[in-house]
Amino acid sequence: MISEKDFVINTFKNNFSDFKDRRIVLYGIGFNTRLILEACDDEFHIIGLMDGTKAGETIYGKKVLTYEEVLEQKAEAIIVIARSNSAKIIFRRIRDFCSQNKIPLYDINRNNLFELYDRGPVVNENEAYFQLSEAELRKQISEHEIISFDVFDTLVMRKVLYPQDVFALVEQKALNKGIAVSDFKRKREEAERSLYLETNPTIYEIYDKLQSLTGITDQEKAELMQLELSTEKQVLIRREKMVELLQYAIDSGKKVYLISDMYLPKQILEEILSGLGIRGYEDLFVSCDYRTPKCNGLFSIFKSKVAGSSYLHIGDNSEADGVFAKMNGLDTFMIKSAVDMLEISSYGEILNHLRSVNDRSLVGLFVSKVFNNPFALYQSAGRPEITETFDVGYLFVAPIVTNYMVWLLKSLQEEPFDYVLFAARDGYLIQKLYDKAIELLKLENMPRGIYFLTSRMICAASSMRTDEDIAFVSSLPFAYSPEKLLEIRFGLDRSEIKPYDSERYGDVATYALAHKDKIISKSREIRNRYLQYIRQLGIKEGSKAAFFDFVSTGTCQMYLTDLVPCELTGLYFLHYLSDSTRKNQLSIRALYENGFTYQVQSYTFENYNFLETIITSPDPSLSSFDENIQPVYRPETRSEKELQYVKVMHEAIWDYFVEYIKTLYIPHEDVNEMCSEVLFSFMDRKHTNLNCDDLKNLILLDDFGVGKIEVVC
Repeated sequence: MISEKDFVINTFKNNFSDFKDRRIVLYGIGFNTRLILEACDDEFHIIGLMDGTKAGETIYGKKVLTYEEVLEQKAEAIIVIARSNSAKIIFRRIRDFCSQNKIPLYDINRNNLFELYDRGPVVNENEAYFQLSEAELRKQISEHEIISFDVFDTLVMRKVLYPQDVFALVEQKALNKGIAVSDFKRKREEAERSLYLETNPTIYEIYDKLQSLTGITDQEKAELMQLELSTEKQVLIRREKMVELLQYAIDSGKKVYLISDMYLPKQILEEILSGLGIRGYEDLFVSCDYRTPKCNGLFSIFKSKVAGSSYLHIGDNSEADGVFAKMNGLDTFMIKSAVDMLEISSYGEILNHLRSVNDRSLVGLFVSKVFNNPFALYQSAGRPEITETFDVGYLFVAPIVTNYMVWLLKSLQEEPFDYVLFAARDGYLIQKLYDKAIELLKLENMPRGIYFLTSRMICAASSMRTDEDIAFVSSLPFAYSPEKLLEIRFGLDRSEIKPYDSERYGDVATYALAHKDKIISKSREIRNRYLQYIRQLGIKEGSKAAFFDFVSTGTCQMYLTDLVPCELTGLYFLHYLSDSTRKNQLSIRALYENGFTYQVQSYTFENYNFLETIITSPDPSLSSFDENIQPVYRPETRSEKELQYVKVMHEAIWDYFVEYIKTLYIPHEDVNEMCSEVLFSFMDRKHTNLNCDDLKNLILLDDFGVGKIEVVC
């Protein structure tokens, strides 16, 4: 049987036999790079190495080059020496550099990585994986005596996008506990990588190595290792369909085993699996216990201990679970990890927008839901089918709301505010998320959040003092009769309203001014009651408040500036300009800033009406306050079904947000707003086969009388 060493060397020599006169850079500093250099350096012109963190060092007798040095050395090709999953990450890291400088980029199998990974949003509808079915795997299980499953990305998966992101989370938790290890993530990776050059280490050995690299104490070493183990448990979830198939194999009388390339010894890994309800298998073979991985003897050891007439190994890694399982006489059934499914799906574009670990975690939660089932792309042509309202909220809406909340928290920490006024009705859910974030992140000295009852109707109706005020509000677009305008926008009772006569009044503004005394009197009454409500909130004179509105030109903020006893700064989700000079002079910042309504805009701007059907309260729009300063609402126009839709959407957003903030969010890291916007855009038909009944015939009713807006999903 060919050894791993010979396999790697022969693969490199055979695939690049015509590259011997080219100036080659090897990307990667692992064990296989050393093998290639030892066997091939005399035959090939290898000018140096590349690595994400080791530039400037000399490893295996070769300098690790910077980008500038790669250009100075006139590299003619970069060859990535890494497993396929790592090669994808490396490709995204250096893609722009190679593209701009026209340097070919290959993996060890001579795949052009630009052709392999940089396919853009176009999906290969003939991808073979789209025809892989659960039924076929059940059939294969029934035809074999011994069944073995890979563990990570097969039976279980992480809610982070890449395994190394766990180390970034550990670093943050260590800081929270007062353990500061400079550049922990990189050094943790380095400790593991350096040991893999000689052996297949356990986590204990990795942390011994980390201690030697960093000088941490024995106590800090123990605490850090426990933090890593606890973090792994927090981010690991079952791939439910695969656990179901594991149980199917057990129930079918098959002898079932687990085989994993992992630094967690059997005892620890079994405890984790048991905590996830994964039990009933015969035994667990872990590479670190046997000091050898799948690609260098673990399958051989497995077969020597487990005799059978036929074997089926099920896993996700094409090399370790595919090539080397077959080399050892096992039949294989290859599924894809959630990240690999993302790559080949209509959602693959998102990988071009990841700038930080926080971005990756936004997407990690996304893929852990949509691609938890490895057969989710079966007969899909690469476009997942989404049918449940909860899933729509979780996958497409929750990330962009979460992005806004992160932006809001940072904005509130950048300048002193005494309060945050979460304007009704859009602020209903946002205020709850704000309070929960403060609790989870243990934030101190944050401004008090207030759910602030308001509406454009009460703001306008309480602010009528002059003919100009009445004429301005009357001139704004209105979908109903002039009589209805006086009722909705000025709060007049029907008994106070004269019939409209176009010949007598000419236009609506003139008609409204015919009711001037009643409008101003009613405005005074509404204003006095509204001011009493505001005083009850305990907002101090001369204080400073942030004002939340979801999507607005600033109408409510403009009117409230004259009513509340504090300075207002708008912190909106989306702000767009209007023709009003007064509005455009307001202090407003937003996550998404846009031009005027009819200019070409972002995807979020073009589809914010859909978000407004969700970011709302279960109460109708505020009309006024009664004599006891209790809110008076407009009649509810939404059906029970529509209100249930809002409730489910809120639950989905809440679940995603809480999980992200509690488990995955790192406060000092940025979040790229383009990342969440792209996830939101995946609702489009070109990305998703969306068959959700609740999204059909959606109507947004404007609370200022503009009328009904049909929302097209």
